[in-house]
Amino acid sequence: MQTPSETNPSSGIPEDLASDPKKIEALLSQMSVEDQVRAVLQLQGQERLDFLYLSPKGVETARAIPPQEMYFMVKTMGDEECLPILSVLSNDQLQYFFDLEWWHGDKFLPERAWHWFQLLDQCQDPQILAWFVGEEFDLKAMVLQALIKVFKDDEMTDSYEGTEELAQFTLDGVYQIFAKIPETEGVLKSRLMELRRHDEKIFNALMEAVIWYPVTATVERAYLNRVSRTTERGIPEYEEAVGIYSRLDPSILQADAANLEDLTSGGRYPVAPQYPLTFLQDAAFFAQCMSLIEGADTMDAIKWQLAYLANKIMVADKVDPAADGAQKQVMAKALGYVNIGLELGAEGDPAKGKRLLERAWMQPLFQAGYGRLIQLKWDTEKLLKQHGRFLNRLLSPLQVEQTAALVGRFPKLGEAVEDSGALEWRDFESLEEVAQTEKFLRGAAFMVRFAKAALDLDESTLEGYAKNLKFPEDPARMDLVSLTGVALARFVLFQEIGCEPLTEPAAASFLQIIFSHKIDAGAESELDAGLLEAFKDALLKKPLAWTEEDKEALDGLTLQCAQTLTAHFACLDFKKPIEWRFTRGLLIQPG
Repeated sequence: MQTPSETNPSSGIPEDLASDPKKIEALLSQMSVEDQVRAVLQLQGQERLDFLYLSPKGVETARAIPPQEMYFMVKTMGDEECLPILSVLSNDQLQYFFDLEWWHGDKFLPERAWHWFQLLDQCQDPQILAWFVGEEFDLKAMVLQALIKVFKDDEMTDSYEGTEELAQFTLDGVYQIFAKIPETEGVLKSRLMELRRHDEKIFNALMEAVIWYPVTATVERAYLNRVSRTTERGIPEYEEAVGIYSRLDPSILQADAANLEDLTSGGRYPVAPQYPLTFLQDAAFFAQCMSLIEGADTMDAIKWQLAYLANKIMVADKVDPAADGAQKQVMAKALGYVNIGLELGAEGDPAKGKRLLERAWMQPLFQAGYGRLIQLKWDTEKLLKQHGRFLNRLLSPLQVEQTAALVGRFPKLGEAVEDSGALEWRDFESLEEVAQTEKFLRGAAFMVRFAKAALDLDESTLEGYAKNLKFPEDPARMDLVSLTGVALARFVLFQEIGCEPLTEPAAASFLQIIFSHKIDAGAESELDAGLLEAFKDALLKKPLAWTEEDKEALDGLTLQCAQTLTAHFACLDFKKPIEWRFTRGLLIQPG
């Protein structure tokens, strides 16, 4: 998402960066590094790499990109695709990668450390040497202790216990090095040799540390140092991060405006990351408000805040940042909750939303959105507590799944996966989706009242029907639509409203009556609208204290019933036996 008020410092650079490389290279040579960073962040995917390759200041520009943005880019595009960029990362950027990739909570993951050693070894100008020289000592010692064992030929360290199956090498005849993982030997040997040539003092100190440092204490010190670094980047510990999940009334969103200088990592990265807005849809209320903001500093402050907010979500939700899709998942949640909170606080007015963004922090907006969704969760829990078992008999299997997803730790919304019919779960993104789900819950409450008062059903009756079904073979497919289909059939056949499953002959007779005569046996019949209206009129006479919303729900239910019957029976030749197992919309009993 890019707002109209943002100026594009890459004006004059064609979208196709390969169209005239020499001209573009000359154009880039005239731009400052900061302007080039702003320009490259407006691009996506391969275009970013092409830009950096063409720029005479490509290395400086890459190192001026905020580590958060660079990490997001690499995780999105893939490690292998970004090898040329990884080879020029600054120590600061590289350590940010390691801090996120090598740990999950307070647990160090040596296999991930080794993956990055291998990855960086493929780069044209590997950065591992600079890391070994410049990084804090305990972290280096911890990584090496996870990958190698070291012994010396003296009376205290020459036992060589547990090394029988390990690959061995030495670089100086003093320290005998054993690779714990066989395939690591080649890379470790070449990199340690490079380190020894560059600074033998550091090499010797690290070998002694591998021998003598207590492993647990070393890991603890490395973790504390990692926490100090990540806290500076806006990645707090769990106890602080989980505080974002406290409810906030939208009416008290009166926080002071964010100070941009407090957000830019001590001024090291003056250009705000762009990735926080990557998944913001143009139609979102948040996007509408952002499009009204003219101040560049305000825009940058919002981006930084969203980046820090996503970090807190990642920690609070215990999301592994290295997992596939983790960055998208966390960022989408941040944007969705903020969008809901902003629309609540602004009461749907983009002008009010603009003023709110200009003075508010993102976390209170997120908390306002979270509070609204927690209310949705509580409403669902109350409904299920009152009518759970009975309601589940009335809902379709997908509706049961959706209801269950609303009472998880965070309410989720199901989207139908194309061609599969299954649901894919995601976080709520807008107040409209919340309103639609509230309507679904009111519809579920109507189902209970309707089933009891209009169809004369109770839990034991439904359980009895489920145990005595021939078709559908799966009792879970007995929902309110099929029960209403049976009620329609009994109304047409016997002038009564009831839901006892039909015999096969009765069901066949009903279908012949409800569908008009077909001239062509292969044509589709139309359901008799007059009979359907008469059925609805009979239902409306039931003692339900009908509201307008109830009547609307009844219209929807009878329409869905008619559509289901039409889809499954309208094309059948009723002179032939019906394969009931392949149909939906009616309940058939044995015999």
